[in-house]
Amino acid sequence: MNDYFSTGEAARLLGVQSYRISYAHATGQVAEPLRVMGRRAYRWPDLIALSKHFNIELKPAPTGSGKEKHGRV
Repeated sequence: MNDYFSTGEAARLLGVQSYRISYAHATGQVAEPLRVMGRRAYRWPDLIALSKHFNIELKPAPTGSGKEKHGRV
């Protein structure tokens, strides 16, 4: 099962304001992620793409059997 992150959660993980992510999508600077129920749903590769766009180092994806409860849409 894949974990998905909302725009707000992605913004917190990246340390940017959520409107900057929305603007990057609106202007075509970053590809749109999957949408679930009309909302953007970011997967880890989407977060990596955003981190490259904003020139931010992103920590490696969490691993292990204990799934994080936050970050699901």
